[in-house]
Amino acid sequence: MIQSSDGCIPPALLELEMSVLRLRMYHIIEAHRKDPGDDEQGGSQAVVIGKLLQELLDRMKARSARGIEALSKIEGEYFSDVAWDTAMTAAHKGEMTPAAVCFMACARIISAFLPKSTSAECQSELHRAHQVRKASALLLTASCLIEMCKAAHTTSPTATQNTANLMKQASGALSKMQQTTELMLSDGNFDASSQSTLMSLLSHHRILTHELACISGDASTQLKLLLSNNLNVEDVLTMAENSATRGNVTAASRGFDIALTKLLAAPQRDAESIAAVIRHRIEIEEGASVSVGKPHKKMLELFSAATAQLSLLADLYPHDEAAWLVTTAFNLGVMNHRMHRLDEGLSMFEACKKMILQASRSDESLKAMLHRVDEAIRLTKESMQKPEEE
Repeated sequence: MIQSSDGCIPPALLELEMSVLRLRMYHIIEAHRKDPGDDEQGGSQAVVIGKLLQELLDRMKARSARGIEALSKIEGEYFSDVAWDTAMTAAHKGEMTPAAVCFMACARIISAFLPKSTSAECQSELHRAHQVRKASALLLTASCLIEMCKAAHTTSPTATQNTANLMKQASGALSKMQQTTELMLSDGNFDASSQSTLMSLLSHHRILTHELACISGDASTQLKLLLSNNLNVEDVLTMAENSATRGNVTAASRGFDIALTKLLAAPQRDAESIAAVIRHRIEIEEGASVSVGKPHKKMLELFSAATAQLSLLADLYPHDEAAWLVTTAFNLGVMNHRMHRLDEGLSMFEACKKMILQASRSDESLKAMLHRVDEAIRLTKESMQKPEEE
């Protein structure tokens, strides 16, 4: 770019500024299209375009400071399309850093050229489409930043300053996205289809906010989001699984309990999802019992719930999940017996027998375990009586 000594573009060339940037971007894209392996020195196409978009944003800021239009609508639409397409390609390739840069640039460019007044243009379908893209770009910016946080968190659980900065940027993008989307919904200018899209964006916003809370260790936010009104079961399951994987165990347990309640209340019960949730809850409770020695009352409640579902769903209940329930209950009984917790061992063996009686109606192979379980119950009762006899 040609600049004067004070860093400003001479007035004679001011009108050509955006055209020069546009031509530069066009040639980068065309060169890559003709030879995808011929990336410019300094990085991939996404990195190069991301740097050029940052230069564009800097020039827009300088122009606005001088009272000059940042960029026209035509220029804005071109640059925002390039930013969006480049970001999507980069994200699919796993290049999260340039993807985040380009998504954020897309949102900022759209903000610059969209009319701020309540003119007729603001009511147009194209204007609304730009607004939705802006909200989507902010959401995807946060998504890319969170993926970068997760990668850093995997290699080093202790948050570094860089990770903390990424989390702060992701939180800022999510906050802007929420404000933008809620403002659009309050306008009432969107049809039913567009409103559904906006509600979907807010649903994804909630999940990403929850994921960010998992990474930061914010248990209260995880629980608060799981207890939000009007959550569908898919969102609850996603958040519960995120809490179980890298968040708070209590929040994960609460989430799976909520999901199970919703699944059981559905007109048509999804046996596979119900079985998966029951397994998740038992695994979490089993881990908690081992780590802190919690009473196994909750475990018995979960096995009792599983027995009820085995009875209600019959052969719809996945056979491998039924076998896992039976095996897990038996193994827990054995573990308690070996640790001389005979009451708990006996209750586990009895719970195991009840599940076998229900599950074997659709999977007769499980009946083979009945003899072992009956024998375990007999031996445990004998062990419980020995002190009294002595």
